[in-house]
Amino acid sequence: MQIRIEAFDLPGRTCAAGPGFPGYADVHVAVQLRSPRGELLGPQPGDASAVSWTLECDVATTPTGFDFRGPHLDPATVRSAVLSGLLLAPLGLTDAKGQLLCAAVRPPRVAWSAGPEPDAPVS
Repeated sequence: MQIRIEAFDLPGRTCAAGPGFPGYADVHVAVQLRSPRGELLGPQPGDASAVSWTLECDVATTPTGFDFRGPHLDPATVRSAVLSGLLLAPLGLTDAKGQLLCAAVRPPRVAWSAGPEPDAPVS
C-alpha cells in the first residue's frame, strides 16, 4: 500500500525567533524515516506552494482487521485504504503560532482518508 502525505501551508524559508524558539533560516520540509534513523525523505524548500511524499508500506491482515502500526487511524479508513491501495494524509506544516510544525502529527492536525487507486485517474 502507499501512503501519500500532501503538505500545504508551508512555513517559508525563514522562521523568526520567538520566546523559547531560536528561529531558523534556509528552512526545508521532509518526512523523517524511522529506519535508517534520521534519514529524510524528499527534502523540499519551505517556501513551496505545496509538496507531497509517497511512501510504500506493508499492511498485515489479522483476525481483528489490519495491522498498520498506527493507533491514530480509524480501522474503517485503513480497510478502505487497503482496498484502494492508497492512504492520504493532507497536512498543514505551519503551527498556530506561524512557526514550523515539527515532530509526530496526530489527529485532528492530520485527517487520514482512503484515496483512489494510486494509478486511477482523479476526477
